[in-house]
Amino acid sequence: MKKIKISVLIIISAFVLFWISSIAMCEYNTYKYGEIFRNTKIHDIGGEGYLDDCNIKVLKYNNDYAEVYAVFANDLNEVGLLYYFIKNDDGNWIFDYYDAVYSKTGNADGFIWPYGR
Repeated sequence: MKKIKISVLIIISAFVLFWISSIAMCEYNTYKYGEIFRNTKIHDIGGEGYLDDCNIKVLKYNNDYAEVYAVFANDLNEVGLLYYFIKNDDGNWIFDYYDAVYSKTGNADGFIWPYGR
């Protein structure tokens, strides 16, 4: 019985450690690279624009690919979108595509874990 309790404790601890480290990496990426993507032009269902009027989190970042989670809120709705960016040959980030992952008033395509809203 003691071995089972220790095993369960190790599994839970590993899960919590993984979760905390993924959140810490997201916060680090947002702190270091977030402003880059606020100034990159996007086009979604609302037309062309920038991510300057929303809350963003940089979920993944490497030398040629990035995923940015953005939450837009207004009086009628709140929506979370996941934007994908790639780097072009000139070294500039360009918008690739987006997914709707959260909507306060309806359904969306996916779910972001563990970042929530």
